[in-house]
Amino acid sequence: MKWTIFICQFGYLAFIAANLYAKPALMYPASILLGLAGAPLWTSESAYVTQLGSLNAELKGKKAETGVTQFFGIFFAIFQTCKS
Repeated sequence: MKWTIFICQFGYLAFIAANLYAKPALMYPASILLGLAGAPLWTSESAYVTQLGSLNAELKGKKAETGVTQFFGIFFAIFQTCKS
C-alpha cells in the first residue's frame, strides 16, 4: 500500500514537470500517466487512512468506525484547504 502511494506519486511529478515546459508532446503523455496513476494512488491513500484510523482507535479502546471517521475528517479538512 505504501509502495503504491510512493510509485504513483511519480505520475503527479511527471505532470508537474511537464507543466514547466508546456508543449503538447509532453502534456498529453504526462496527462495519460497522471490519469493512470491517480486511481491507484487515491485508492491506496483511502485504504491507508482507514488502516491507520482503525489501528489508532484499537489502541485507544474505541470503535474502529470512530477512528476511521476521525482520520478521514482530518484528511479531507486538510485536502480542502488546497486551491484547485
